[in-house]
Amino acid sequence: MGVPINIQTAIGAISLMSVQLSVLALFEHRHHIVLPMNSILRLKTRYRVLYLLTNAIFLIFGVLFIISQAPADQDAAKLEVIIPMLFLCVPIAAGALVFSEKIPMQAMAPLLVIVISIHGGVSSTFTILSNKPAIGTRCISVKNASVVQGAHFVPLGRPLKVGDVILLNGIAKSTAKTAVVSLLEKLPTKSNPIVYVSLYIKAYLKLGIVAFTTFEKRGWWREEGRKTDLKNGSEFKIKIRVLETAYEIYINENLVWTYNYRWPSFDSVKAIGIANIEFNNPIECPAETGEPKEEDSQIVVIRNGIFKTIYGHVLQNDDLAHEGKKKVGPSTKKSIVIEY
Repeated sequence: MGVPINIQTAIGAISLMSVQLSVLALFEHRHHIVLPMNSILRLKTRYRVLYLLTNAIFLIFGVLFIISQAPADQDAAKLEVIIPMLFLCVPIAAGALVFSEKIPMQAMAPLLVIVISIHGGVSSTFTILSNKPAIGTRCISVKNASVVQGAHFVPLGRPLKVGDVILLNGIAKSTAKTAVVSLLEKLPTKSNPIVYVSLYIKAYLKLGIVAFTTFEKRGWWREEGRKTDLKNGSEFKIKIRVLETAYEIYINENLVWTYNYRWPSFDSVKAIGIANIEFNNPIECPAETGEPKEEDSQIVVIRNGIFKTIYGHVLQNDDLAHEGKKKVGPSTKKSIVIEY
């Protein structure tokens, strides 16, 4: 998983602040013990503590300012700030100290300690910020989705593959007869609303039954159903795991069905559709991050009114192999009307 930019910046800034406070406390203590007992600069303990706390507060506010200014573009930040400071300022300052003849040897060592400590803090920050996010994200708001016959459809960044997961948190519309989640071969359009469907999950809300089927060129497969507690107005969670031979379907954390692949299979799925599903606390899409890689798994999270796809090595694929066919789908078909 990737580390948010603000967290990365906080780690680097706090590391640098800790180094500065440690060096400050060290030299304040040395300054205190070398002064004569009757020196006016030999402060009492409470004033020494107050001095250190004041510096700590000043540095903390500096850290908070740095975190608030954390750049979204890490590459630009490295090029404009971190790299020049790391590779130019600190080495030049250290070299100037070493070759300066005006600085007494007694002061040379403490100054070098300060410069090298700052160098360590800056280097830590550079190391942290040099890592790009380990995951990529893409997002589409429900209000920006394609609407066909009352249902909302969004495209996937790539077809499904083994290891992918779809997560849906929503509310079944209180006035609807059914609620639908579908995995489609492509986006339907108003002029061409009929597309093949790899998995069609249809909840009959009055009956509390969820049915599973597929639509292909010969028509609809016979529905396979299961009794659930999914009713009108109820909040629910659906999780679909893409296995090697089947979709594993969970409703409210309970495995309710293992649906063996028909045609089109999972690797043809390029769009997701929902109908008669509402969301609590709708939000706007967050900024996209990272770049998806071909080998990445993808998790499609549908909640709060957005379709968010997360790419990355976020799943353990060794437990996704499906051990045999738990249920063979019947070959008998019947025609049904798609109700949205």
